[in-house]
Parts: sequence; structure tokens; C-alpha cells
Amino acid sequence: MAGAAYRAGIDLTDERTGEHHNYSHKSGVLAFEVLAPESAPAWARDPAQLWNAAEAAETRKNSVVAREFLISLPHELNADQRIELARELTANLVNRFGFAAMFAVHAPDKKADERNHHVHILATTRRMEPTGLGAKTRELDDRKTGAVDEVRAQFAATINRHLEHTGLAERVDHRSLLDRQVAAANTGDFAQVAALDRSPEPKVGRTATAAARRGKRSPRAERVQRVRAENAQHAQAQADRFRELKARAAAEGRLQPTGEQALHARALLERRQESALRLQAAAVTELQAIDQSLARRAAVLARAKKPHKGVASKPRPPAGAGGHPGKVSAALERAARSKDRTHMEEVVMKEAAKQLEELIEELIARAKRSLQQPDTLSPWQRSTARQVISTHSNAEDKKADFFLAKSHRDDAVRTCRRAEADANHFQPGTDVGSRMARLIGRPTERDRHAKDAVDRHREAQNEYQRSRRLRDDAKKAWEAAVRDAEKAREDFAQAFNMPAPKFPKVEDVPQPPEVKPAPQVPTPPTRPRPPGLR
Repeated sequence: MAGAAYRAGIDLTDERTGEHHNYSHKSGVLAFEVLAPESAPAWARDPAQLWNAAEAAETRKNSVVAREFLISLPHELNADQRIELARELTANLVNRFGFAAMFAVHAPDKKADERNHHVHILATTRRMEPTGLGAKTRELDDRKTGAVDEVRAQFAATINRHLEHTGLAERVDHRSLLDRQVAAANTGDFAQVAALDRSPEPKVGRTATAAARRGKRSPRAERVQRVRAENAQHAQAQADRFRELKARAAAEGRLQPTGEQALHARALLERRQESALRLQAAAVTELQAIDQSLARRAAVLARAKKPHKGVASKPRPPAGAGGHPGKVSAALERAARSKDRTHMEEVVMKEAAKQLEELIEELIARAKRSLQQPDTLSPWQRSTARQVISTHSNAEDKKADFFLAKSHRDDAVRTCRRAEADANHFQPGTDVGSRMARLIGRPTERDRHAKDAVDRHREAQNEYQRSRRLRDDAKKAWEAAVRDAEKAREDFAQAFNMPAPKFPKVEDVPQPPEVKPAPQVPTPPTRPRPPGLR
């Protein structure tokens, strides 16, 4: 009740406890409204009755009464446009999940950023039925269903549609910087990939903004400034690298009218190769440190198993160091345990896979250059060159088809989970009236919703089975194309007298020395007591 009164700036009384929450004097609330499904009772649109009913519906002491959505609104829109946008965002949620929700549009706080227009959407955790509050909306509590991601995507699409309708060029994106980079790379937009290659800025907050305006020091604001400076420095380094590559190509006479996308792609490729070399060097150093730590630990265990006396019945515990040396030894042991050999083997295998990809790219480039000079090649060499290019292209296409089918299968899994959650929540009525209505062939609205949910679940399961079969077929086709490409590369290498690219041999990681148990010292036999000794 207090949260609803504060966000809407109204006066509400909790009928269950008698507490009075009066926030009618609060400034900054531009508009608020309660939305509910069409079949909901009339009192569901009154904030006082709605939230009192929500409080009464929850009997557990740790129950969640409401769920809040906090959304930033574009400051480029005017006040009426922002209110209309907030109303549509709330209506989409009500239509999707069937609960009642109240939105409150707030103006920027005087101490915060003047562009911080936002809306609070406070929704009930139960669906609104014709008789009142019903079942819980559990799909928003489970991250596996993907409902939260779906809501965020819907918010972004609605905001962008309003921006486009008003003729503004600005757009919002609900995805992270990494996801947007991957999407841009898949479409070949390497300029966008380079622009998104930055660290996300943390939220400043109202208190830090007010302190900065007063000229006071704020650690959070300083952290934001530091991140912005690092991003600017990184962008400048990328621009310098781009100009260096362009100048080097012009000096070597290799400068051709190539698009900016290709130059950005080359800059990113060189950065990736440099990162791979640094990772390989760091892996060797890290492996040596782990070997030393394991050897020291083996020596400590060997000393611990050695008895300290001839008649001792327990092994001697390892000597513990104190002070700073002891902390260093403990830290080294923790590092050795956390960075185990499985992790190191994965690093080595990734580096070997990168080397194989580079060899294949070099071989394809060699084949393309050879076809540009057909007079110097024999018919067999020309045939193997064409074959290696076509099989490589076919393998890449099959790979893309597999990942597309895998993406469709993942979407089908999420859809099936959401449909299963809806089918579990929309249960047919168990009262006498509902059973009689089903017997005479006139089911109630609740029964119809339950039947629709079951049908959607069945269709989602069938779609999941189809998508899984398509994914398996695409995987088999990709594997067959990879085998054909490997055979074509071997023929090409044999025709041009060059080594065929194979997966580099990975040397076995040396295992730690085994600790042999120390020989047990025999215990001397017990001598009998003299007869006169008590």
C-alpha cells in the first residue's frame, strides 16, 4: 500500500492494518492510471480497492504483493507523448499476463539528471479474473521461460515505434553491448562492432549527481568519469590503428578502393591475433607457476606422512607458516586449485583450433590467388583449387544453417516452456457450475482459457519436435560438408606440394609427481612387566 501511494502520489489506507499512507503532497507525479483486463470487475480500476484486495489475497508473511517495472522514457518526447507511451507499455503487460497494473509517470528529480523521465508500473502478482484475483503469474519468476527477456524486447520495440512515429532518429536497444556486437558481426557491420567495443557505464544515481553539482567528491561519479575516459582512449586507439593500417597499405602500394567495413574487420582481426599471442604466452607462464605450486605441495605432503617419532601413531602435520609468507603460500595453493589442468588443457585446445582456422584461411587465399593466374596451373591444380573453394563455402553455409536451426530449436524450447507454464496456471474450474457447464457443452470462460492453453502447449511441443529434427539434419549435413572440405584440402595440398592443414598436436600436460608413502617404522614389541612391579 505504501509503495502504491508513494508512486502515484495519492492517499491510501491499508484496511487490514489501519495504516494511513498520504503522499498527496508529493511533487513530480505527472500522471497515473490503473489498467485491468476487460473481464475484470469495476473495482479493479480503483487503486484503493485494488491494492487492498492484493494485500488481502496474500496470507503468507513473505508473500510478494506487487511486481514493479521501472522504464526510462525518452526525453525527446513531450509530456503527452510520454504519458501515451506509458499507457501503451502498461496495456501490453496487462494483455500479455492478465494482471491489473498501475502506471505513474514521474518527472526528473531536481537533484538528478534533467533527462531522467521514467515510469513506474506496479502490477499485481495474481491474474485478474471476473471474480477477482486468481492464480499467480509464475512465468515472470522463472528465468528459464524467457518471459523477462520477451518483456524487455517488447518495451524496446514499443518505445522505438513511438520515436519513429514522431519523426525522431533516436532508437533504444534492450540488449547488452556484447549481444549487439555479436549481431553486428553476423551481419558484417564491423564499423558498428568497433563502435560497440566499449565498457558499459555504471549508473550514477541521484545522490552522486547532486554531489557533483555541488562540487563535492563522489566515488560513483568518479568511477563513471573513469569508465568514460577509458572508452574514449580505447576509441582513439582504434582510430589510430585504422589510420596506421591505411597508411601502411598506401606506402606498400596495396591501397585499393576498399570499404570501411573491410578495414575495420582487418583491424579487429589483427587485434584478435595479438590477443591470442598474449594469451598463449600467459598460458605457458601460468602452467609453470602451477607446476611449481604442485611440486611444493607434494613435498609438504611427503613430510606430513613421515612419522616424527619411532612409536608415533599419527603422522606429523605439515608445518604451517605464519604472517605474510603464510598468506602467500595459501594464496598460491588456492590459485593452483582453482586453475586446474582441465582449464589449461581447454586454453591449449582453443589456441590449437585458432591456429587451424588461420591455416585454412591461408590455404583458401592461396587457392583464390592461383585461380587468378590460370596459365601457370595444370588442369588438376585448377580443379583442386576450385574444389577447395566450393567445399569450404559449402561447409560455411552448412554451418550457418546449423546455427540457424539451433537458434530456432532454442526458441521452440522457450516457447514450449512458456506454453507449459500457461497450461499449468490456466486450470479448468472445479466448482459444480463449471462441471455442469462442461457436461452440457457450454464451458465457461475459464474452461475455454484452459483449453486454449492446452492446445498451445500441444502445438509448441510439436514445433519443438520439428525444430529438433531440423537441427539434427543440419548437423549431419554440416559434418558431411566438413569431411568433403577436408578431403578437398588434402587434394589441394598434394597438387601444390604443400602440407595439408591438420589439427595441431597438443602435447600432454605434465602431471604432478606422485607422492610415494613413507615406509612405516615398525613398533617395538611390548616387554612383560616384572612380577613385583605394580
